[in-house]
Amino acid sequence: MTDAFLGSAVTYSCNEGYRLIGKDQRRCEISGKTVRWSGDVPICQNIPCLPPPDIPHGRHSGTFTSDFVYGSVVTYRCDKGYTLVGEDFIYCTTKDEKNGEWSGPAPECQKTGKQCSYPPAIANGKHSGQGRVFTIGTSVTYSCDPGYTLMGRAQINCTASKFWTDPIPHCKVSSAGCRVPEVWHGKISDLKPAYSPGETLLVECDPGYTLKSTQEAQCQDDGTWAPAVPICEPGSHTIVPQVLGTLGAALLFVLLAVIGRIICWKKDGKCHANANTPPNAADTTKQEFSSVL
Repeated sequence: MTDAFLGSAVTYSCNEGYRLIGKDQRRCEISGKTVRWSGDVPICQNIPCLPPPDIPHGRHSGTFTSDFVYGSVVTYRCDKGYTLVGEDFIYCTTKDEKNGEWSGPAPECQKTGKQCSYPPAIANGKHSGQGRVFTIGTSVTYSCDPGYTLMGRAQINCTASKFWTDPIPHCKVSSAGCRVPEVWHGKISDLKPAYSPGETLLVECDPGYTLKSTQEAQCQDDGTWAPAVPICEPGSHTIVPQVLGTLGAALLFVLLAVIGRIICWKKDGKCHANANTPPNAADTTKQEFSSVL
């Protein structure tokens, strides 16, 4: 603000990670024989967090730090013989722009050995346990890629014996599929002999034809295509020449027929209307064409 008049007001705010201490607004007012701003100038203070929680059989990087403010990060590590379960770090954040809190709960340190090995991978599928530690009692869920069906139970559990429950499911090609569609005045890019649910096809139209709808269609679980297989239609720039060409040929045929009927040969000053061949030169002294218009 460069100029302020009596009654003017200013509002204060703090940058991200800071909280305002004091009133956020001041006014230009009369005080005795002078004009001054009301109240005191507020201050901006770092938003603080309480010390991060300690964890049994582990420690964090902020052990020797006394103040934790907005943006502070601490990482956790476990003692030898223990495995970290959960995110290895938390950070100081805020929800109300006044009070700080940690981004999440602290991880845990569990004794190594009380867990299952990494869940078995399956062909054409995956499980939900990517990048985790699998302690006793935890479970993972399997799912298949598009075009495949899960055979067996989707969920397996880590048992007290530190083995996964049997059997492990597997993915099988879906019995349902989509027939290869017929595309008039076009072709299918990278044509396959068959399409499984989830697979897509692309249609390209022949020169002079354009797509009526989207270029892509996807095979559905019920054996249908969605959206419908694209259709190639004649483009507007090709219809006109075709029409004009047809009309032109018809008009030319009619014109030639009319001209053929009205052309005659003159012989001895007389017009012979049905003269498909001209008279012999020996029989005439003078020949000329005359058209009746």
